[in-house]
Amino acid sequence: MIAIPKQRITREMILDESYELTRKKGISAVNTAVVSKAVGCSVQPIYSYFKNMDDLKTAIYEKAMDEFMERANKAEHDFYESVLEYVRFASDEKKLFSLLFLADGMIFSEKDRISGKSGAHSVFINILHGEEKNKTAFDLFIFAHGLASLIANDKLLFEELSLEEYMEQIKHKLI
Repeated sequence: MIAIPKQRITREMILDESYELTRKKGISAVNTAVVSKAVGCSVQPIYSYFKNMDDLKTAIYEKAMDEFMERANKAEHDFYESVLEYVRFASDEKKLFSLLFLADGMIFSEKDRISGKSGAHSVFINILHGEEKNKTAFDLFIFAHGLASLIANDKLLFEELSLEEYMEQIKHKLI
């Protein structure tokens, strides 16, 4: 009988399986037992590549942010399209959106509104120039964040066409 060599477990395999688990079930579902079963290994390879589970979860977060930024950058420096993509991401990737934009510590203040500086909002605001545009952009972003949060939590359903129409109406009301 010929022995079939075991596949070498890599960091990418662990990260990819953990990422898919996060995408389907959320970051809270990521633990050593579930990841090792998904990868088909013991927990030892996980700790060979990641110091601890927080290190793995940080890598998942970074991969999710890279995916989001790739999508947001397709808007080619159009603030409105970037915000619309933010809402689309919430609809398409509910668990990843929650990981990136609904986590603890995402707090907006009136000072942020005026200065144009705040967590996820700063992803978009660098497209615009001038304080007044920043205030309008912040208002649009806050509205879109609320909409995206409702969509990501399955509290509001939108079809792509009606979402674009609705966001276009809001854009004209704010701008």
